[in-house]
Amino acid sequence: MNLDFCQLKTIPLFSTLKDDELEFLLAEHVSSSVDSHQNIIFEQDWGKTLFLIGNGLAKIRSITFDGEEVIYAIAGKGDVFGEMAGLKGENRSADVISLTAMNIYKFPEKKYIQLLNSSSSFSLQLARYQSIKLNHLNQRFSIQKGDAITRYLDAFAYIATKLSLNSSNDYLIPKPIQKEIASIAGLSRETASRTLTKLKTRAIIVESNDGLKIGNKDSLIKRGISY
Repeated sequence: MNLDFCQLKTIPLFSTLKDDELEFLLAEHVSSSVDSHQNIIFEQDWGKTLFLIGNGLAKIRSITFDGEEVIYAIAGKGDVFGEMAGLKGENRSADVISLTAMNIYKFPEKKYIQLLNSSSSFSLQLARYQSIKLNHLNQRFSIQKGDAITRYLDAFAYIATKLSLNSSNDYLIPKPIQKEIASIAGLSRETASRTLTKLKTRAIIVESNDGLKIGNKDSLIKRGISY
């Protein structure tokens, strides 16, 4: 199901566009459904399509020469990806992999670039969007110096906030996605498992049939974790 300009207007990145600009951007867009754990973009692919997430969750990552996964960001409903290739005129700089079933919208390069060149408000919104992403990355980078509990809770809150846009559940992570916490936190699976046990014992994280949930949000506030 394709987007209309009223739906696109509700997304912060596109909220300042005029109706004719929205219609211009939507004129040749396409929608598609993606199953979980599918590659949407491969690093070093050539392409400048702009992607918008209608529903679902994806990770943006690279694999090091040692075979280690490095997750740069988690993208959820209302997030875009692929915007950097269009700006730089280069190959894709990371893989994008679906973590859940997703609905995505694709906007052709020529529309996206032309709108960037003609609309100062869209360019400013994109700069603000990039600034937020950079702030999140900076926070996660600085927390890598913290203890395992702080790093685990920060990664947990980051993923859960992205998921909460798709659900009424706040700070809840279903079981299929929990393995991503260790990678984002920069913890080994063994350390992440031990840390989770400690957090459960202290009732900071509680487990239910739906997954894991923050039981005490004050623990996030005390550690300066917010998204």
